[in-house]
Amino acid sequence: MGVGILIMMLNGVEVFDKPGELLDPRHTALLVIDMQNEIASDKGGYFQHGYDIGRVRSIIPTIQTLLQAGRGRKIPVVYTEFVHRDRRGVSQMDGPTVYLHRNEAWVSDVTEGTWQAQTVDELGPAPDDLVLQKSRASALHGTYLDNFLRSRGIQTIVLTGCLTDGCVLRTAVHATECGYYAAVAKDAVGSLTAEKHDLGLKYMAMKFPVFSSDEILAAWKSR
Repeated sequence: MGVGILIMMLNGVEVFDKPGELLDPRHTALLVIDMQNEIASDKGGYFQHGYDIGRVRSIIPTIQTLLQAGRGRKIPVVYTEFVHRDRRGVSQMDGPTVYLHRNEAWVSDVTEGTWQAQTVDELGPAPDDLVLQKSRASALHGTYLDNFLRSRGIQTIVLTGCLTDGCVLRTAVHATECGYYAAVAKDAVGSLTAEKHDLGLKYMAMKFPVFSSDEILAAWKSR
């Protein structure tokens, strides 16, 4: 007896536990998290301050493939872009948020509407895609993403982007609290180091559905 079936029998709750159920295009959205110039371009702040962005850039082709397939199946596509200051230059940060980065030699400080805030050209949003700015790790904190998803009957969010151990992880946790399945595309998320990526992915694999992009594409093709 599968774990999913056991949970349904014990709690009387319907639980999706098969790829075909979890990734059904009829109730799935695709989320591209923070793949913006600041972190994923060799002219952005992370690269300019000595960070190795190779792992982040390496997931771009996989995200492109998922975007093409998702749009072909009319799956809603949402982009998030992390900004630290609004268009007036006023900081949106607070002490607890900055505390998370207290041991970093450099902390990003992106203003809304700038080149640094925009998604890299290789993953540029299509006219029908939704682009949201956020100032916290979770894509659902302080945005209207939840309203957007509910109005379209979305039950599963496929997570791509960066960072695996940061905004991807925090979005997965928050999405579950809001009643969504957070399906992580394990080869379409990335971090600045292999250690951080593996740490984030290991935790998410214990809590959330994790798939390869090939598994996601196969599930979409079968529906």
